[in-house]
Amino acid sequence: MTPPFSFFGIGTGSKKPDPDKGDAGGGANRNGKGSQRSHRRKTVLRNAPTGELQSLNGGCWDVTLWDISRGGLCLISRAPEVAIPGAESLSVRLYDPLNRDSLRLRATLSWIRQEGHETLIGLEFRPGTSLPKGCFLERYLSEGS
Repeated sequence: MTPPFSFFGIGTGSKKPDPDKGDAGGGANRNGKGSQRSHRRKTVLRNAPTGELQSLNGGCWDVTLWDISRGGLCLISRAPEVAIPGAESLSVRLYDPLNRDSLRLRATLSWIRQEGHETLIGLEFRPGTSLPKGCFLERYLSEGS
């Protein structure tokens, strides 16, 4: 299933996503399944943090934050192919685009899907991992609330 809204803001479906409802349009999330999220997610439309995604086997990919919730996040990589074994423990470092702050989070791969020249990567925060209070990513959760 193609997301109804592309990374570049060009509509690819008949229905716009409603991030406040926690879906990517029509009740399906980016992995093509019905939404089973326990946390409301927010799409990051401007000043998106960028960073690196690292796997335990040494893989490293440049990524951009697509959306975020209290339970996880979705990243986009322009790498031609991102090969991550399922349920692998990953490390994500994101940089605040407005200053020099950065944040490293531990996550587990939830799903991955190739979309043309981009790879969408859905991650769940590992148990016991949460956004530190007052970190720069919290502003994306509160935008539009």
